[in-house]
Amino acid sequence: MKPIRLFLITFLLLIVSNTIIFSQVKPSVYAGVGTGTNLGGIVGIGGEVKYNFLSLNVAVGNALGEQLPEHHTGAKSGFSYDFGCKLYAKFGVFGGINYGLIGASLSTKSGQEELHFEKNYGFSFTVGYRRVIYQHIYGLAYAGLTSDKDQNYLLPAFFDKRGFLPRMGLIVGYEF
Repeated sequence: MKPIRLFLITFLLLIVSNTIIFSQVKPSVYAGVGTGTNLGGIVGIGGEVKYNFLSLNVAVGNALGEQLPEHHTGAKSGFSYDFGCKLYAKFGVFGGINYGLIGASLSTKSGQEELHFEKNYGFSFTVGYRRVIYQHIYGLAYAGLTSDKDQNYLLPAFFDKRGFLPRMGLIVGYEF
């Protein structure tokens, strides 16, 4: 429940900060799908506060994109978090660093019948592009790498080769 509280507090701060005093601050909320980074999971919602070329973001999402089984060991919540910052250049191109969920898995351990749920956290480094689609609605696409090199590959290995899988995602947001 803590990530949900964090999101609600951030959301309220985004709304309150949209006054004349903070006219340079551009808060926004977003939802998207991806491979963890910027979303807190496979699917997630978040908020971003942008000031000139710098922005700070926080998100919560579902680590697997689906419900956890009723009985499992390991992490008890399917929800996770992500927070970070982005530096924007002209024309909507950005580079960012985030800390949050970089991988999650359901597996079985030897001698156990129940599934084991495990979340992996780390840093991710992304580049992307943000563009206003219509008035205050924007679209954002990104790709990047994580600090854990094993999470940058598609598992399991196929034909003794590991397929490269960067952090990727698509986001639709609303800027206040």
